[in-house]
Formats: sequence, C-alpha cells, structure tokens
Amino acid sequence: VAGPCPVMVSNKEASVYDKICGKHGCTKEDLSERENMIVKQLTSKGVVDRINGRFYPSFR
Repeated sequence: VAGPCPVMVSNKEASVYDKICGKHGCTKEDLSERENMIVKQLTSKGVVDRINGRFYPSFR
C-alpha cells in the first residue's frame, strides 16, 4: 500500500494521487478528463507510474 502523497503535489494532484493509491492502481477509465490531465503531470514528475495501462503510485 502506498504511503502519503509526496510533498511536491498540489491539492488537486493530491486528490487524484489518493484515488490511485486507494485502488491499488486505476485505469484511465476510472478518472475524469480533468483527472487524466493531472495524471499526465504526475507521470511526468515521476510521482505516478503507468504499468500495463494502469496508473500506480511510483516507488522510485
């Protein structure tokens, strides 16, 4: 299970991150369009990993 959110995320990002943490990963379909945009930002920051089409909290 993932720990608390990394400090570098904004509140909007944190809510999306929590959603991903809470579900043992989630797919694009689980997220709204706005959340998908945020997930892209999180992925580029290395906070979230995309594995087999699912998003997971990054453990790097």
